[in-house]
Amino acid sequence: MPRTIIRINHVTHLQMRMVYLIALYLVFSITGCQGIQSTAKKSECVPGLIHTSCFYEREKPGKRNKLILFVHGVIGSANTTWGNPPNENFWPAMVRGDSPRFEDYDIYLFNYRTAVRKRSPNIHEIAVNELAQLKSHEVFEQYTDIHFIAHSMGGLVVKSMLVALKSGDEEDLLQQVKSVNFLATPAQGATIARIAAFFSSNPQFRNMESAHMNAFIQSLEDRWVQLLIARDETKAKYPRAYCAYETLPTKGVLLVPREMATSRCDGPPQPLPFNHESISIANDPEEDPYLWVMKNIRDADHEGRELQKTQVLLLEARNLRKSGHNEEARDPYNQALSIFKGTNDRLGEATVIKELGGLERILGHSDEARTAYIKAQTLFKAEGHLLGEAEVLAELGELERLLGHPDKARTAYDGALTLYKREENWLGQAFVLHRLGDLENQLGNVEKARIALSDARDLFKTNDQPLGEAYALRGLGHLERFSGHPDKARSVYTEARDLFKANDHPLGEAHVLVGLGSLEQQLGYTDKARTAYTEARELYQKAKHPLGEANVLAGLGNLERISGNIEKARAAYGDAQAIFKAQEEQLGQAQVLLGLGYLEFLDGRPDKARTAFTNAKTLFIAENHKMGEADVLREFGEMERLLGQPDKARNFYNRARTLYQTIKYPLGEANVLIGVADLELQLGRPDKARTAYTDAQLIYESVKDR
Repeated sequence: MPRTIIRINHVTHLQMRMVYLIALYLVFSITGCQGIQSTAKKSECVPGLIHTSCFYEREKPGKRNKLILFVHGVIGSANTTWGNPPNENFWPAMVRGDSPRFEDYDIYLFNYRTAVRKRSPNIHEIAVNELAQLKSHEVFEQYTDIHFIAHSMGGLVVKSMLVALKSGDEEDLLQQVKSVNFLATPAQGATIARIAAFFSSNPQFRNMESAHMNAFIQSLEDRWVQLLIARDETKAKYPRAYCAYETLPTKGVLLVPREMATSRCDGPPQPLPFNHESISIANDPEEDPYLWVMKNIRDADHEGRELQKTQVLLLEARNLRKSGHNEEARDPYNQALSIFKGTNDRLGEATVIKELGGLERILGHSDEARTAYIKAQTLFKAEGHLLGEAEVLAELGELERLLGHPDKARTAYDGALTLYKREENWLGQAFVLHRLGDLENQLGNVEKARIALSDARDLFKTNDQPLGEAYALRGLGHLERFSGHPDKARSVYTEARDLFKANDHPLGEAHVLVGLGSLEQQLGYTDKARTAYTEARELYQKAKHPLGEANVLAGLGNLERISGNIEKARAAYGDAQAIFKAQEEQLGQAQVLLGLGYLEFLDGRPDKARTAFTNAKTLFIAENHKMGEADVLREFGEMERLLGQPDKARNFYNRARTLYQTIKYPLGEANVLIGVADLELQLGRPDKARTAYTDAQLIYESVKDR
């Protein structure tokens, strides 16, 4: 009995010793090194045994903006994993000599503590420390194009760093990481790691045990997948992820086969004809693994360069529009559009087309603007980009509102609001509610307008957006002014102006002053109105906002016309018309011509008035602005009535009323009926006049009830 026991113990000891030796053998194989640090002469940075990460190649800080980082695996190092530094097959040296393809890249080598028997940090600790070192080296401040090449466990270190950025307050830095290239990274763990963990005190082996029994690697992989899902959902480009796995065994064993290297990557995993060691050694720049990895980097950088070009072009176009050079903005927009189409970037294409729609709207090309918006909406919808689609619908709604198409505007606004709610985008909701409020106010739907504008204000205020709140208050000021509540209007306007002043927003203040000027004009306070208009004009001039200045001049023209200052009115109208023409703003020109027509008629020049009205009508028709067209027809009717031409007057009134009914603008129809009633009285038909007055009153009451 004792002999038997001794024999069994002896066999068990031999077996354990054999397993231990095999495990050590395979563990060293995992590293892609010989377990010995090179004694070669060091370049700028060949870390050796000191376990310090450093720059292998670096020009004067700030000179280059591209960086390649090499991240070794367990039991590896910066100068053993990637080949032999004195020889040509040292991967970082090959990159440095690969001119001109990679002559503008700096190179950084990770070198962290990892040993078989000695205590070493775990993967999470390595990632935290290495990320801190990168920040200390100001890597994210200097480099806009960052690429990782990671071997084996090094890929897990990189993932851990990037998910840390994603979960912190530095998520924007991820866009600087253009690519991560994983070479035989055990994304699902490695069977050999469990054997190694049995003999080694290095926690890195336990971190790499198979995923089904490893909470760390499960959590890391889940967070990595979530990172890339979030990237795709936000339609971001980076980081790109490329995965390769070994197809040849190491000492008869596939250490990280395909199923263990499987991860969320861009494209299918790439099989490379190497074992776990040789997959990280570059022998020739025109052969794998160097060829495959460096092509990924070049492709990502090419896409990045094209993206940078488009950003420069879009900035140029936006600045041109901001300075009033709208037609000149078309060329950079078209160049950016061409690049996006060439790179099959549908979202970029949609963004440019949306902004071109805005450009066409400013230039007064309504049909072209509508076409662009619809095309952009289609692209955003096809890409599943709900926020982009919502933004387009909001702009389309604004176009239709300005064109006097309230039903189309409301449909677009409602669509945008639905999408913003689905995305829980409160800011988008607030802006759309503000515009809906303006639309309902324009239509005389007082209560609907008040609800929408109040909701918009509450959203802006709750989320600490004082400028948005100020604009909503301005809309409420307009509402109270149109509703015949001058004191409320003045109070709300003043509150809005104070907010704009407090936040140093002169344009907003100018917009409020225009509303105040209109209010004082409506109340007959000519001097106060003139002061408000003058202050608004000065603010627009300082802000270099020509369209705002033109609108103020048009308001001044109306004020002087009503005050009987014919020449001052004509001068203001002329200045406004000149600016609108220079800005190619046809709707603005049409509105000025409408006011000028009133002026000429009051000055006893009906022929000139008729010419001005006709030109205004032509512009409104060209812009498909039915409300403006109806306004002109109504004024034609008024003029012909006062000139004693009842048949012509009735014809114009009827046409105007039909248009107002078509666009469902009851206030316009009611105003026409007042003119018709006046005409019938003038013709000695009190019963017909009474009927028209009654119909108008009913419309006013119905609108008031809304």
